[in-house]
Amino acid sequence: MEGMYEDLMIFLTTYSAGYTPHSEGFLFLWITASSGLIGVVLCVERYSYLIKRASINSQRFMLEITKMISTNKIDKAIELCDAEGEGALPRICKRGLQHAGTDSRTIQTAVDEATLEVLPLLNKRVNFIGMIGQVATLLGLLGTVYGLIKSFGALGDPNLDPALKGAMLAGGIAAALLCTMTGLIVAVPMILANTTFKEKITEITDDIDEYSVKLINMLAARTSN
Repeated sequence: MEGMYEDLMIFLTTYSAGYTPHSEGFLFLWITASSGLIGVVLCVERYSYLIKRASINSQRFMLEITKMISTNKIDKAIELCDAEGEGALPRICKRGLQHAGTDSRTIQTAVDEATLEVLPLLNKRVNFIGMIGQVATLLGLLGTVYGLIKSFGALGDPNLDPALKGAMLAGGIAAALLCTMTGLIVAVPMILANTTFKEKITEITDDIDEYSVKLINMLAARTSN
């Protein structure tokens, strides 16, 4: 156990030393780490919106809406939509309910307009998170190439003192590996977050497609009766 702790401390010391100005490749490390910090902020914001606010129990919600429509409690249904806050489906349903009593085309248009307003809010910044994951990988690779160039440059210089050559070689290789690792540390969570958010958006969008059609049909049937 003590050996693992010592190894961890050595690793952390070596890794943190890579961020000092005299270290090879420190610029690539700072740029990559900064992109990761931006990605974390975006992930927190998207999680707060997609998971906490825009997502609801669609089946339960629509069951309540159906009961209220069947008993002509349109005002109560609108209040229920308001109570769900920023939920994507309730916002769309509310727009349709506000046009209850009109013809099906008018209801359809209102629902479509609301959908076009909601979808961009769902997809907002998600692609940017995926881009950070890809860019972090490339930045890490760029730092790796830089470190290897420095290493082979030192190795091929016949005028360098052997001791200095060894130090420069080790420094270049260390910089290359640190840049690779930092790029992966940033990229892997960003790619996972991007995929998770896109899956959640697909789930919400599927619910919107399914239940908005059912809402339109219910309101149209109510009008025709």
